[in-house]
Amino acid sequence: MRFILYHSFIGVVFGGCLQVLGGGEDREGIQRLENAIEADNARVVELEARMQETADQLAEQAQQRKALKDSQAELQAQIKKVQEAQRRLASAEDRVRQAEEPLKEDAGAERTAIEAELRGAVVQNVSSLRDLQRCQAELLAAEAGQQARKLKYTVARAAADAARRAYEKVRARNSHLEEETNRLRTEYKAALAEWKIMKEEAKKLGDIEQSEELVSELFGDDSPFKDLETSDAIEERMDYEEQEANSIVDNPEVLRKYQENVAATRRAEAQLQELIEAAQSRDARFGETKVKWERKVETAVARLNQHFKKYMNQMNYGGAVELFKTAGYENFAIQIKVSYRQGEPLKVLDGRVNSGGERSVATVIYLMALQDMISSPFRVVDEINQGMDERNERMVFSRIVRNCCGDRRPQYFLITPKLLQGLVAMDHPDVRAHVICNGPWNIKNCDKWQEVMERVHARAEKRRRINPAAA
Repeated sequence: MRFILYHSFIGVVFGGCLQVLGGGEDREGIQRLENAIEADNARVVELEARMQETADQLAEQAQQRKALKDSQAELQAQIKKVQEAQRRLASAEDRVRQAEEPLKEDAGAERTAIEAELRGAVVQNVSSLRDLQRCQAELLAAEAGQQARKLKYTVARAAADAARRAYEKVRARNSHLEEETNRLRTEYKAALAEWKIMKEEAKKLGDIEQSEELVSELFGDDSPFKDLETSDAIEERMDYEEQEANSIVDNPEVLRKYQENVAATRRAEAQLQELIEAAQSRDARFGETKVKWERKVETAVARLNQHFKKYMNQMNYGGAVELFKTAGYENFAIQIKVSYRQGEPLKVLDGRVNSGGERSVATVIYLMALQDMISSPFRVVDEINQGMDERNERMVFSRIVRNCCGDRRPQYFLITPKLLQGLVAMDHPDVRAHVICNGPWNIKNCDKWQEVMERVHARAEKRRRINPAAA
């Protein structure tokens, strides 16, 4: 798949040719030689400029060789895979040459099985991503159900608490009435006993009515006992209080309400226990789903961290991607940690600490690592190289080319207003530069622009044939 670069300007350098003419010692020949010498001097200046450009390219190549050494392990693994595939292919070809036609069909079946195995791996990867999405949806549904159950549990608990409070209130009132009844009974018994004693003593002294008349005669209207109740009144009052006490104890309405409140409280407690058990069961299922979801997320983040860390190390930087967990999984986050200086510990990428260029480098490397895990037909980025210094921009552009060029890779569009000069990665055969012209007045001789672009691509193709390692 091609890597297409849209750019606003392309500079083209055209080289000349040097011609040296020989002649005699005549003045005309001398003049021609002097002209040739001047041409040679101009050519020397041009060659010196080209030597400087070559030196810059050699420096760029040195950086590329360093990057290639960093990725040597990955290349060796790919080479081993290729060698293994070649060995298997050679073995299959030997079996085909040695066997007859049925064996050829077996070799074809083996090749088909290998292709099916590769397709199965791709399908399994896609299935894993779908399972992750399905588990996330199940987790959200389980959370919604749990919230609803919590609401029901809260309502039931409130109802049970209200019933319990009513029960306690009735029980407290009944208990107060029982205590009051017992107190009144005790006072009644004590008063009755005291009355009986006093009555017996009064009998000994004489008739009660006569005693009252005697007191009245002795004291008259100023008697200190005139406000006291008579014995008959006391007996009537005691009988009345006893009847009231007995009616309180034996009131069937109070007893019925008390029994109803006790039964309602027991039913509420039973319902509360059922709700608690149901909530615990659903919490257990929710916990199992959450564990599965977290395990898949952690696996995906671990793979993402491997790619991000490798790409940052190839640029002589440090980097890591971690899953940030909190008490509520809705606040989970992915943290990008970077270190751009030797010996500096990894720190979370922060706009208050890291510059715009550093954040751009971390962002594009994170996208490259993420793209290794996700399949898409094409990708488009806009001005991703803005704010970077020259070194970072060259390395980032090289990483983009390596990740996006090759067979079975998605098409990649990079839109940018400018590019650095001498980008070696631009010479890759899968990279194509397109210059967007908004009108014929933006560029001089725009009618010849197509011809100029064809000559530029021809020169790039020529450099690739002369120096394949630079590509």
